[in-house]
Amino acid sequence: MLPHMQVDRGAVKFILGGAQVMCRGLTSKGAKMDDVKENSPVAIMVDGKQSAIGVGLTLLSAQDMFRFFFYYYFNLLFLLLFFQKKIIERIKILVLE
Repeated sequence: MLPHMQVDRGAVKFILGGAQVMCRGLTSKGAKMDDVKENSPVAIMVDGKQSAIGVGLTLLSAQDMFRFFFYYYFNLLFLLLFFQKKIIERIKILVLE
């Protein structure tokens, strides 16, 4: 039996249309990952279903996918907060002039 990579229901129409399963689809709410290594065969499962919708090979290990997800969103959050502060400073300068 193959290890499972579970995606949320929103990914189904894209996967059945030929899209690749990406890290975000495996780390969102409703998704689950078995602990697999790089280049491992996996069954692609859907949240709430018992049958696989596909079979694939992992390009990254599950651990690397999880790390990438948190690294990406941490940096995105940092940039948003940084630019938000800069925008507020600009507005204050424009209003006070």
